[in-house]
Amino acid sequence: MNLFKEFDNNHHYYFELFDYLSMQSLTPPTRVKQYRLLSLLHKSPNSFVYAAVEPSTSEKLVIKLIDTTHTPFERYETETSLMNSMNQRYVMRIKKSFDCGGFRVLIMSRAAGGDLHAAVHGGKITSLSQCAKIMYRLLSATDYLHTQRILHGDIKDANVLLLSSTSDDPKPALTDFGFAVVLPESEKCHCNLGTGSFASPELLNLEPHSFQSDIWSLGVTFYVLLSGKEPYQSDNLDYLRNILPKRRPTFSGGFFDEAPPSLIKMVESMMALNQIHRPTARHCMESPFFREILGNEWIAKENAEIFGQYSSNGSSRSF
Repeated sequence: MNLFKEFDNNHHYYFELFDYLSMQSLTPPTRVKQYRLLSLLHKSPNSFVYAAVEPSTSEKLVIKLIDTTHTPFERYETETSLMNSMNQRYVMRIKKSFDCGGFRVLIMSRAAGGDLHAAVHGGKITSLSQCAKIMYRLLSATDYLHTQRILHGDIKDANVLLLSSTSDDPKPALTDFGFAVVLPESEKCHCNLGTGSFASPELLNLEPHSFQSDIWSLGVTFYVLLSGKEPYQSDNLDYLRNILPKRRPTFSGGFFDEAPPSLIKMVESMMALNQIHRPTARHCMESPFFREILGNEWIAKENAEIFGQYSSNGSSRSF
């Protein structure tokens, strides 16, 4: 039985959901309106992500289908509106969105370099300089979000795309805003969503959390980028909840073995157990590590390109 059945109605395509519960064994659709779906990249309980193409232009795309019958309206509306409004080069923006046959459809450009998880485990990250550029640019993306009072809520290596396949100048883009929320001034989130092995201690403990929770997740992402492994690899939330206070990560292996102390100090601070001790994304960008590896000229040029007129309040902490 097919998950979707395709119909032709005045040359417009739409899909009918037959059996959501048995989705794992079902055949995916082949087309959404004029877009041809090529292969399934990722699936979750309420969404599917496909590599796609627009036949008339041969433009390579990614299409995300969010099942609106099993997803709260506020969540997919927030994801759509946030990704429509993004204006930062290292945050993925959608090209178009529409509703089609019980699904919210998000159209995005396809990243030439795939996702960071695949790049790390596929041996495509070959130097500390590459790591530093990816880290600096992701920090700038996170700083932009937090300046807009957006909590991403699910930062991890699989949610970082590499826009360019050029190895010496990797350009990351933070994506997937399915768990994102906009926090009113001085308020915290009680949503308790995310990915277990990248989740902060306060999130695992179902405590109120804020932008510092993103900083923890970004620190774990950096740890994976640098070492090739997760510091706390488990799907068992009770195990993670208990082990985090007892076992701190060891900063060894991979690029950690050639890293200056300033890098280890930065990542360690991002993964501080107490959220009030974690630096802001902007403050992390001021770590001596980036000057040591990338140089002042690269940083000045990058800042001129990414910041424009927007600014955020930094932290007074020092590394």
